[in-house]
Amino acid sequence: MTKKVLISLILLPHFLTITAHSQWVPSDTLGSPVFDLKQNVSIFYACTATTGVYISHDAGLTWAPSNNGLTNLNTRKILIHDTTLILGTSTGIFKSSDGGQNWISASVGLPAQNVSDIILRGDSILISSYGGIYLSLDNSQTWSSLNNGFPDLYRSCLIDNGGVLFTGSLSDAGIYASNDGGQNWSPRNNGVPPMPYNPNGYVAITSFSRIGNIIYASTTGQGIIKSDNYGSSWSVLNVLNTYPWIIINVDETLMSGHDGGGFCKSNDYGNSWLFENEGLITVYDKDIKTICASDTLIFIGTWSRKVFRRPKSEINVFLTDFEKKNHTMIYPNPISNDSRFNLNGIKNIDLKLQIFNCYGTCIKNCSSFNPKTFILRRNEYVKGIYFYTTVRLLIFENAVTN
Repeated sequence: MTKKVLISLILLPHFLTITAHSQWVPSDTLGSPVFDLKQNVSIFYACTATTGVYISHDAGLTWAPSNNGLTNLNTRKILIHDTTLILGTSTGIFKSSDGGQNWISASVGLPAQNVSDIILRGDSILISSYGGIYLSLDNSQTWSSLNNGFPDLYRSCLIDNGGVLFTGSLSDAGIYASNDGGQNWSPRNNGVPPMPYNPNGYVAITSFSRIGNIIYASTTGQGIIKSDNYGSSWSVLNVLNTYPWIIINVDETLMSGHDGGGFCKSNDYGNSWLFENEGLITVYDKDIKTICASDTLIFIGTWSRKVFRRPKSEINVFLTDFEKKNHTMIYPNPISNDSRFNLNGIKNIDLKLQIFNCYGTCIKNCSSFNPKTFILRRNEYVKGIYFYTTVRLLIFENAVTN
C-alpha cells in the first residue's frame, strides 16, 4: 500500500520592504537626444545627438553644454580613462584633460566614421565604429585598425569577456569574437536569430553586457540574447519589447532601455523581466538610448532630450542567498506597486503565509496561500520594513510503502 506523507518546512523570517510610490524624475531639457551618460566622481557627462557634451554638477538635475574645441557636436560615446575623457563623435575621437572644459581632436589613424562604442582593455583603448575596430596603445594619441576577418566594417559595440573580445554589427553579420586581442576575428552566431524580414542575415546587435562569464546582447527586433559558453551558442530571452537599444549590469541586476518601450529590468539573470516606466509619459521618454548608475541613483538618457533619474534602491533588487537556496522571491521588493511571490522549482506544494510588522505583530495570516494568485497590494500597507514566514507542506508521492 502506498501512502502520502506530509512534511512541513518552516522558513526563516525574511525581509519585505514597502516603499512609497515613486517614479522617474526628469532633468531640465538638453539640446537634443541623449546617447550616452557617464559619471566621474561627482560630475556627470551626457553625449547628445546634435548639441555636443553636457555636464551636470547636481546629480543630473541640471545640465550645461561644454563644447569648447569640439568641431563636431554629433557625440555618441564617452569614456573616462584616469584623468582623460575620450569622446566618440560621428567623425572620430576628441579628448579632454581638464574635465571636459576643453576638447582637442585625437583621431590620428582613424577614418572619419561614426564611433559607436569605446572600452578599456588594460591600458589599451578600443573603439568600434562604422569603419571597423581600432586600438590605441598611447592614450588615444594614435590608432591602428583591428579588422582582420570581418565581412564588413559596420561595427556597433564591444565587450571584453575574460580575455575574449566580442563585437556586434548593425548590418546582417551578427557577432564576431577574437581570442588574440582583436588581431583576428571569427563569427560566433550559433543561435543568434535572423534579422526580421531577412532570414539570410543575422539580427543587428546594439550593445553588450555581462554577469560573470554570461554575455548578454541587445538586438533590434529579437529582444535580448545571452551566451554562457563564450559565444559558442546563444539563446533568446523572453522580453516583452523586442527592440532594446542598451543593456547594462548593475550589481547583477540587468537593465535595458528600449526604442519606445521604456525601461526594463531583470533581477534573476534575465529569466524574467519587468518594465518600470512610471513618470515616462511620452513615447520619446520611453525611447531610451543609455543607462548609467551611481551609488544611489539610476539615470536614463532619452530621445525626448531629457535625463531621467530614480533611486537605485527601487530598481536594483537582486536575489539573496536565502532566496536562491529556498527558491523564494518577492518581486519587486522593495515594493512601490503591487508585487507577487515567486517560488521556483516547487511543484506539488501547499503553503501558509504570515506577515509581521517591525513590532512583531502579525498583520496577515493566510492559511491557504497560493503564490500563483496571491498579490501583495501596496495600498494595504504603510511604508516600512516587514518580515514574512512561510510554512511549506511538501507532498511526496510513494514515500512509504507497506
